[in-house]
Amino acid sequence: GGGGGGGGVERPGLAVLRHVRHRTLGPLLVMRFVHGFTFTMMVETAFGFYNRELLRVDARTSMYLLCYVGLMYSLVQARMSAFTKRFSDLALARFGLYATAAALVLWCFTRTLPMALLSYGAYAVAAGILNTCLYSLISSAVARDSIGSALGLSASVGSLTRVTAPTISGVAIDALGSATVIPIMGAALMFAIAPLLSRARAVKAFDVGGKKRDDDDADGRRTQHL
Repeated sequence: GGGGGGGGVERPGLAVLRHVRHRTLGPLLVMRFVHGFTFTMMVETAFGFYNRELLRVDARTSMYLLCYVGLMYSLVQARMSAFTKRFSDLALARFGLYATAAALVLWCFTRTLPMALLSYGAYAVAAGILNTCLYSLISSAVARDSIGSALGLSASVGSLTRVTAPTISGVAIDALGSATVIPIMGAALMFAIAPLLSRARAVKAFDVGGKKRDDDDADGRRTQHL
């Protein structure tokens, strides 16, 4: 409902600022950025360089490996309902974050094709779980009438990673002369944001405005991000 006049309408810029500064949503958006940044850096930027330099495979094999990563990433997101029936979004996000970091550590030591199938597959599954849970946590952290703006802001954060990640990873590879630095950077970033999960514990209890809210439709929102 409205309240007489236009005083109840919040300016878009203020809404964005409120979301970013919120004690729960803010850390989730930071995690969304770091996760997206790492994924873009690993899969969309340095993937071919790493495969050529350290696996010594040709472009066709690298393409097949990229398809394999994409397939695993998509399949785990399509099967998320099987996990969410047994575990909370927060528990799954925590698992996804640490599993992503561990897979990136394993990626650092990948030098053979069988090892690549293991480390790349593990990373794709873990990153898919984390990505889906972050979207669900973000949508659950706000009131229903703020979901659109929160998810829009999350999408903007994702777009920003596609601008920054290629530039920074390119500079890192050029400066150090090896693509090995990329999974090291990725693992370090994922471990660095782990403490932010502790600030998302109340994510399903309060909206951005601090009001108690119902959670009966929170699980349904998860499917729209698969």
